[in-house]
Amino acid sequence: MSAATATLAVAGCAGDAGSDDDSNETDGDDSYGDFDEDEPSEAPPDLAGTWDDFEDLDDWAPMDGSLDADTDQYFEGSQSALISVPESANSGRIIRTLSSPLDCSEVVPGLAMASDGPGAPSIQLWDEDGAKAEYRQETDATHPFVRRNFGLSKYEGDVDLSRIGEIHVVHWTGDEFEGQLWVDDLYFSPRSEEGKIQIQFHGGYEEDYTVAYPILAQHDLEATTFVATNRVRETQNAEGDRLTVEQLDELADAGWTVGSYGRRGLQSTDVDPDEREADVYEAVDWLNDRGYDGAGFFAFPGGRIEDRGYEAVTEAHDLAFAGRFPSQGHAANPHLCPRMTNPDPEEALNLLEWTATVGGITTIAFNRVDSEAQTALEALASELSAYQEEDVLEVITPQEMVDEYVF
Repeated sequence: MSAATATLAVAGCAGDAGSDDDSNETDGDDSYGDFDEDEPSEAPPDLAGTWDDFEDLDDWAPMDGSLDADTDQYFEGSQSALISVPESANSGRIIRTLSSPLDCSEVVPGLAMASDGPGAPSIQLWDEDGAKAEYRQETDATHPFVRRNFGLSKYEGDVDLSRIGEIHVVHWTGDEFEGQLWVDDLYFSPRSEEGKIQIQFHGGYEEDYTVAYPILAQHDLEATTFVATNRVRETQNAEGDRLTVEQLDELADAGWTVGSYGRRGLQSTDVDPDEREADVYEAVDWLNDRGYDGAGFFAFPGGRIEDRGYEAVTEAHDLAFAGRFPSQGHAANPHLCPRMTNPDPEEALNLLEWTATVGGITTIAFNRVDSEAQTALEALASELSAYQEEDVLEVITPQEMVDEYVF
């Protein structure tokens, strides 16, 4: 598979800490794998699963920052790889040059990772000519050390994913602060060739019914609304701006999924630690008691993740959403599936075009459906309907993702 130069122009995909300028990053070494041109690539089926467990770091070379084994913090095995970035550098990078080409045309790479601060580390797949595909996912100090599903954020050059010669793991920190990134379990997961789209609404606001529902129904599209169950109104006359039970019932009857945004819809880090489990479990009970089929699906309010709330979510749900970046592969961690939140109209169309071009799974989420979000949703629904008619994109539900796209 050869992919032309392309970058996804969506807010939040490129503007992370530090510069992602890769000029001169290999110190003049442009070999990108010293192997015969006719040597066959390692095939995608052989790549699915863990590819490097970082138990031996001899195959990896650091640039800018340092690379060390850390036996105190790891995902599996006995150690992780610690990438440390000094204040004098704006990124840390480790590189593995391959002795034979990898065929990554049908897979997406990912990592288990943890960090001491915010960022969006990348995995870069470089072909024999120095073109690359870049995959990213966000991280923060509160996040647990678990597998993360990376999304394809850009191509640089006419990259040939069937003949990858180098793998880079990069931690961007910027010019003004140091940073550490722990990585473990470099894996590959299958990638759906036909792009898949999920549409979501977070918070359970009444506009999901009054604005979004008519727009999507016009194009025979369904979505998921994640509701804060304590804020659902019993009647239209009840105070508040959230959905009513009657409105939720109508959405469910129309094929929408009704999932959980927690009991109160508060970011986990804003909830007393002793109440975090209750916020998760009581919402599940509320949805189950009322017969909604989305009790197994959760969206982290504000995308905030920390250990105690995350553990409760994994115990109570089949699928959960946090993080960002589009075009993920099959979910190696079904409890941290990325989503792109609140795109403007141009960004929404770019997301559809990108996913139609490169495949994978892109989840598009909105919080409040205000006038700008309404315009974006109208453009999204019209264009998505056209893509579906051409069999280029398919809209999937959380249950379909659980059934077919969890690795």
